[in-house]
Amino acid sequence: MNLKVKNVNLTKVERQALENLEKDVSITIKPADKGGGVVVMDTEKYKQEVYRLLSDTTTYQKLKKNPTQEFKKEMTTLVKEGLSLGILDKKESEFLDVKNPVIPVIYQLLKIHKRLVDPLGRPVVAGKNSLTSHMSQYIDYFLQKYVVQMLSFLKDSNDVINLVHSLDTLDSDIWLATADVTSLYTVIPMKLGLQGVEVALAEDTQMPEDQKSYILKCVNFCLTHNYFMFKNEFFLQRVGVAMGAKFSPSLANLYMAMWEKKYY
Repeated sequence: MNLKVKNVNLTKVERQALENLEKDVSITIKPADKGGGVVVMDTEKYKQEVYRLLSDTTTYQKLKKNPTQEFKKEMTTLVKEGLSLGILDKKESEFLDVKNPVIPVIYQLLKIHKRLVDPLGRPVVAGKNSLTSHMSQYIDYFLQKYVVQMLSFLKDSNDVINLVHSLDTLDSDIWLATADVTSLYTVIPMKLGLQGVEVALAEDTQMPEDQKSYILKCVNFCLTHNYFMFKNEFFLQRVGVAMGAKFSPSLANLYMAMWEKKYY
């Protein structure tokens, strides 16, 4: 299809300037972590910040080679198990077992809201069509319904406003407060993250036990096989969940729900 752009709002000089920026390898252009801004950063400083993040050997492990084929064999075995147990049908198994997975890559969203000079980065793994991308979608299909059932679930800022407006009275001695977990996605212990999902599944009286067990196996696989590439080097995330994976927000919420029940 030949698509013609109508109502062009850039001059020829402006378009050329954009093309020159795109080709300039000395700078890196990325979205800001907050506020919807765009950050233009010296490429060497950008790489230094990524390597600083990856130098945390508690969270990341450098691999000697590309693990895709090895991990893919394990994925195929897991999918075949679901098919043989009748938990997956043929269409689902074909969807989960990605034939030609794309290698995930890591990039960072820059925290210019905290400092403008040499900003820190928030790591994100871009895993579209990667080995675990479809399994991540499969997991999230089940987990989302548990998240909205959490006692403290709030959808967004408007949900908070509506909740406050629904209160009959809001005494002057009541203070509204928020709490934040630093780098939540990368600090969740994998065993406890898995346990948060297990707690949610245990409360589901409609789901068969063998399906619950299989979902937990899928979650464990995605947690323990979260690998990615940066500058032709391969790394494995050893703690937490990948910021960028489809099921990560749901798992993080369920983990915090479990924490909430225990400590608050």
